[in-house]
Amino acid sequence: SALDAYSHVSVKGFAGSAPSVFVAELFLVKNKSILFLTDDKEDALYMTAEMEEMIGKEKVLYFPPTHLDPYETEKTQNANLVLRTEVLNRLHNDRFPRVMVAPFAALGEKVMKKEDFKAISHTIKTGDSLDFDFVDELLNHYNFRHSDFVSEPGEFSVRGGIVDVFSFSNEEPYRITFFGNEVESIKTFDIETQLSKDRIEEFQLVSNMNFSVEGTKVPLLELASEDLIIVSKNAFAGFNILKKFYEKAEENFEKLSK
Repeated sequence: SALDAYSHVSVKGFAGSAPSVFVAELFLVKNKSILFLTDDKEDALYMTAEMEEMIGKEKVLYFPPTHLDPYETEKTQNANLVLRTEVLNRLHNDRFPRVMVAPFAALGEKVMKKEDFKAISHTIKTGDSLDFDFVDELLNHYNFRHSDFVSEPGEFSVRGGIVDVFSFSNEEPYRITFFGNEVESIKTFDIETQLSKDRIEEFQLVSNMNFSVEGTKVPLLELASEDLIIVSKNAFAGFNILKKFYEKAEENFEKLSK
């Protein structure tokens, strides 16, 4: 009831798993998306695991930074880029409420607007008849790399009528079986064994959002719905983390400008 009356509520005295319990209860009662901000990556991963236990894995998304220091895109961690892209994909295409857990540092990096995101993504469905050369599109439009075996995001391989592709929108790659230009089946597969796993009906093919489109990026909060609930575990610490991030950004920008 306090949240209905006030736009800002401060709660003190939390210990242990109490913040996660509070957010889980808030999510279940309000049935609205929540952005749960934590101090650092370790804290965020711990809270993500707790939230998954309480409200279900499919309702929790982890939103990490892609690299540790601003302007150091060469140190981008592919796994983190995939997780960020998955969150953006959900924000753009889902209507279901979810809990997004993010360390404060993740807010320092801006994200793609919906129209720019659409330019680097395409929905592939079972039964679709593709009116373009899929392999040619992967190479030229989506900037994927041809490989003998797919092992990381941005790679694809071709064997006869089967195309393996590791989209940036999921933590596992997809195996697409074609009959001519028609998508006959789609399955996820294991990169270690290269064996097929679960059959699915559709997936979002998304290329590397850090390098694919030159567009104006915006803060994550600009993409979120107006009724998004933001919970900060430690707002004061978070402010200092973001302040240091932007100070580092200015420092790195000056170095690059010389």
